[in-house]
Amino acid sequence: MQTNTLEQQLFEQIREGKKIGKEISLERALLIANGVDEEGRLLRYLNDINSIYFDFITDEDFESDPNKTIDEQALRFASDMYNSLAGLRVMGTGAGEFLLTKAIDMVINNDKLEPLDCFGMTQIYTILSKQLGLNISVVEENEHVFNRMKVNGKTYDIDHRLLDRIELQRFPEGIEHDTSSLVAFTYIKRADRENAKGNYGDAIELYTKAILVDPEFSDRAYINRAGIRIDQEKYEDAREDFEKAISIDAEDFTGHIGLAFVEYYLKNYDEAMRHVNNAGEIYALNSDLYYIRALVQYDQDKKVDALRNCSIALGLENDHEGALDLKNIITRENKDAHRRRLNRFKVLH
Repeated sequence: MQTNTLEQQLFEQIREGKKIGKEISLERALLIANGVDEEGRLLRYLNDINSIYFDFITDEDFESDPNKTIDEQALRFASDMYNSLAGLRVMGTGAGEFLLTKAIDMVINNDKLEPLDCFGMTQIYTILSKQLGLNISVVEENEHVFNRMKVNGKTYDIDHRLLDRIELQRFPEGIEHDTSSLVAFTYIKRADRENAKGNYGDAIELYTKAILVDPEFSDRAYINRAGIRIDQEKYEDAREDFEKAISIDAEDFTGHIGLAFVEYYLKNYDEAMRHVNNAGEIYALNSDLYYIRALVQYDQDKKVDALRNCSIALGLENDHEGALDLKNIITRENKDAHRRRLNRFKVLH
């Protein structure tokens, strides 16, 4: 009889309604989402996490201060723990590989050969903070992630790029991940990496797992999976994914513009333009908005309008490859047509 993998066990628990962070431990779910699917290796990483935690709480500087309120104490513990982790590592500012397992190995081995990426750091910090009972989440803002802590009605941002480590909220809201969406986010980041490598089957599988973990968070998983399906010319599947993304977030510009591309490829031009208009109501300064208009107009032989929209797209994004190619095609066709007219004029005379 075949034994279920750790990942299969995790998804069975999720289907049974068990919650990550409650009936399912956050550290276990995150490690499985990071690709750990062998019990011995999982236990080793769990032990390493506990080792990092106990090294911190048994430090002589880590003790309660009777002169501080509970809120002040929480802030001090959060700051001390972050500084402790940062002291073990050379902190990086790049995107990194988004691997919790790699981050754990680097902290345990005090490996200063390369910087610890932001997502690995925030995942470790989130796990340790939950063990301390701190109200910590992970926030995604402009391709960077950091931790956010809420204490007594106040919000603090904790970011390894800041000298003070922890301070009152200084960033825009961003996307805030709770325990379930953090695990889904981990699957999405792995899927994005496989997608970039051209491993589309693996990417689709990982996006699907993100959706299973947290369907309400995973509009981006639907969007990215739909993008692969467009490339594979599976337009009906892509349409379904874009529609699911919009059902989660009706203001998702990418979902509307994605549907416009799907309908264009299916030659449903009226539907394509309807989705273009919907997207334009959300955000009118996106180059793809004018590019898809130009594509539809070109197919309908409205070349003057198509050329104008190509120019607008290139004004918003001067290296937009699709708009540049289409503009060159229309310009070349116009020149050829002009040349044919001149030749005809010479023949007639």
